[in-house]
Amino acid sequence: MKKHFKLFIFLLFIVQIPSIAHAQKKHKLTLKLTPNTSYIIKQQISQHIEQEFQGQRQNIRQNNSITYQYEIKEIDEEGFYKIVVVYQKIHYKQGKSVYDSEDTTAKETTLSRALGAMIGSKITMQVNKQGKVRDLTGADELIEKMLNARAIADKATRERLHKTFKKAFGKVALRESMEQFFNIYPDKKVATGDHWSKKVEKTAAFPSKVDITWTLDKVEKNTGLINIKAIVRPTPNIIVDLGIVKAKYDLNGTQEGSMDIDMQTGWTKRYYIKQVMVGTMYMTTNNSSQEIAVDTKITTISKYTTLQN
Repeated sequence: MKKHFKLFIFLLFIVQIPSIAHAQKKHKLTLKLTPNTSYIIKQQISQHIEQEFQGQRQNIRQNNSITYQYEIKEIDEEGFYKIVVVYQKIHYKQGKSVYDSEDTTAKETTLSRALGAMIGSKITMQVNKQGKVRDLTGADELIEKMLNARAIADKATRERLHKTFKKAFGKVALRESMEQFFNIYPDKKVATGDHWSKKVEKTAAFPSKVDITWTLDKVEKNTGLINIKAIVRPTPNIIVDLGIVKAKYDLNGTQEGSMDIDMQTGWTKRYYIKQVMVGTMYMTTNNSSQEIAVDTKITTISKYTTLQN
């Protein structure tokens, strides 16, 4: 009986060895791109803004999608990839305002001229293997094309729109947007179940501090599934110029989502994040010093999908 029991324990130990070894396998997650290759990425963002002021409710919904081509050009001696991003397609909808770059029969509007100017525009940046973005260029040229497309002669209107475009498409805004996609890699090897964190400060559009944690959930068929959680806190006492009004945010929120990355190249194949911000916006118009408190909830869903490479 003892012999059979010892044999059972021995066999159980042998069976467990592969499982233990597999669980402890460490993965180095970094960008390992090949020069002269390219990826087609579709970005979709939907946003729902719910606001209440003096018993009146307002709901604003907007949806946009942009298809980009990411061209991997070269890698320098410091390990930075030169990547050229080309705007290929744009779709935008907010209320009755709609634009589709593929609809050639639509009536031309000031919105379509501004967004249409983006098609074919290029942004060049350098990204290292850890996903850090530097030396982004092309943003100023993009904004100038959008302003010129609207043929705005009035100086005050042009300056106001320049501020608006800069918050969405300026150098800082684009770099922070690109880093959301790239700057996700740990500084050490990780096994299934391991997590790593980063603190990110956003200064464009909605100034905030984000504490992000990623967890490697599993690895299947050369694809790593990573879960994402984050806490978002607004940068205190920052007043944002929205053109017609100026706003100060007292909003706090969370992010939850997931992403699939190619374990061989480190490239993100799929990315999903849901952000919910709740609190109060304090707004003043340009013609008044009176501050208006507006209860606000902003739900934003962002998706990135690699269509081909």
